[in-house]
Amino acid sequence: MKTLNIQDLLKHYKIDVEHIDLDDTFELEDMFHTRNEIVKNFNKLSLDEVKEFLKTEKELSKYLPEIKDRYKTFYEKKIEPVNKELRNKLKILKEHISLVYT
Repeated sequence: MKTLNIQDLLKHYKIDVEHIDLDDTFELEDMFHTRNEIVKNFNKLSLDEVKEFLKTEKELSKYLPEIKDRYKTFYEKKIEPVNKELRNKLKILKEHISLVYT
């Protein structure tokens, strides 16, 4: 995957989630690779970009149980570690926001 800026990654990810095909493992892998890149660069996101990303995550969450059932090994090796990293980054962001607004 060529290097894209964060806006392009977000746009690509949003489109992938909107048009998700659970039977296309290549596209799923590409989508989760894009998601991983966004999470890696989470600290570079603006608050509006975080909001957009979280809306997309909410949409993706509808499909995660089925993905987990159908592709258990892929889920455990590729998706779950990024989920944990994202939760940690969101926790840190929440702490920063509470410090700024208190």
